[in-house]
Amino acid sequence: VVAAPDCAAAHTNLAILLAARGEPLAAIGHFERAVDLAPALDTRANLAAMYRALGRHADALAMAEAGLREPRPEGAEGMVASLESIVAACRDRPPPAD
Repeated sequence: VVAAPDCAAAHTNLAILLAARGEPLAAIGHFERAVDLAPALDTRANLAAMYRALGRHADALAMAEAGLREPRPEGAEGMVASLESIVAACRDRPPPAD
């Protein structure tokens, strides 16, 4: 990321590594940067899942719905199913209390 700060793949790879190491907040920042640089189905799916895992259901819903509007490459059925699952789960949640 230092050598290629505008490379979406570098941010995605670092985010996946950070998430695997148990650093979800750091991972989110890199997933968000990757989506800003090159929105794509897989990156949006990763970010939506991370938002959901952290209880950020409104963000997860918005990202999953945006992901479902992205072009679907061949073999993306699993990612699409994951995004559809996130949408369904987040829509079923009551709004947060003020």
